[in-house]
Amino acid sequence: MEKIKHISIFTILLSLTFGCSNWQLVQKADYWKLKDKKNHIQIELLNEKRYETSNYFITSDSLFINTSKSPFYEGSKFIIPFDSLSTIKIRQVETKRTILFGFVSIAGFYLLIDTISGLSSSGSGLK
Repeated sequence: MEKIKHISIFTILLSLTFGCSNWQLVQKADYWKLKDKKNHIQIELLNEKRYETSNYFITSDSLFINTSKSPFYEGSKFIIPFDSLSTIKIRQVETKRTILFGFVSIAGFYLLIDTISGLSSSGSGLK
């Protein structure tokens, strides 16, 4: 029974970590609202290049992007004027969907455990 509790807690944490999210379009008039937030954003330029980042800084007329270094990538810095941007989308977690997904996952897990334990205790003769 203790193992089932641990697995159900793991399932809740997994569903909250990966939860349901979507891209929300930010209007040009609202770019300044991203200034104090550090959300994951997707940027599309007028030349159709796209970037995704969580490491950015917004000034009154530009977007500064600093991509992080990795063992395979040296990292880079971009300064993009707002006039060059086609769209900015922000990743937002759907709280209701995430909670619903967590409950459905746990219910499905308990149903699966109940079915498996019912089959193993039925003595169906399968070995």
